[in-house]
Amino acid sequence: MRLKTEIIVAAELKRAQSLGLFATILHKGDANAGQIYIVLNKNNNEFLLIGPPFGTSIDDEGQKIWHFPLGELSISLGELDEYLNKIRKFDPDIYVLEIEDKTLEYRPTGILPSQQNADILALKQQADDLFKS
Repeated sequence: MRLKTEIIVAAELKRAQSLGLFATILHKGDANAGQIYIVLNKNNNEFLLIGPPFGTSIDDEGQKIWHFPLGELSISLGELDEYLNKIRKFDPDIYVLEIEDKTLEYRPTGILPSQQNADILALKQQADDLFKS
């Protein structure tokens, strides 16, 4: 049985706040099955996006799988907005959380493989091809 999205979102917000980080919901999606994207805001100029991989986002043991859809390096607000707007057009049911984290070290609960993993890179390419204008 999968947890409802709203429960996972509440847990991530509480976890971030327990670490002394400000966290909020930027876009509320489907409470039962919406995908979750987490924006780490370093200083209102540098951002890092963590989201679900293309395809399944739960492993065989029920753990949530995450990845860096725009890479592991900081991105600008423009790049972030462009990507999230494309995602929202395709899937309006997503949740977007923002966590202010000056070190960009916050990681959500679950599995976050390195971007260097060839499987993740292949899935990222598939997602990029899907969202090309």
